[in-house]
Amino acid sequence: MATQREVLETLLRCPRYGCSFDRLIWATDNFGSVTQNLDKTRNINQLAGKLDLPKIPDRAIQGILGDNFAARRVYGRITISIG
Repeated sequence: MATQREVLETLLRCPRYGCSFDRLIWATDNFGSVTQNLDKTRNINQLAGKLDLPKIPDRAIQGILGDNFAARRVYGRITISIG
């Protein structure tokens, strides 16, 4: 399973390679619960703050988790709601 730091570092590299955050879709094939894996992305900026790394814009995180161009294009409008 990718660590939260690995996820953060990967996300921070995306814009340098021409992949804007609105082109990303959250998915997992990692072991562990879906909730754990969603929380890893939802709370990524807490880790960024601890490591003094740039934060991912909140709007981008929400987009990665479901409401973005890529998700609408591939799946239609989708919503993720885990309580």
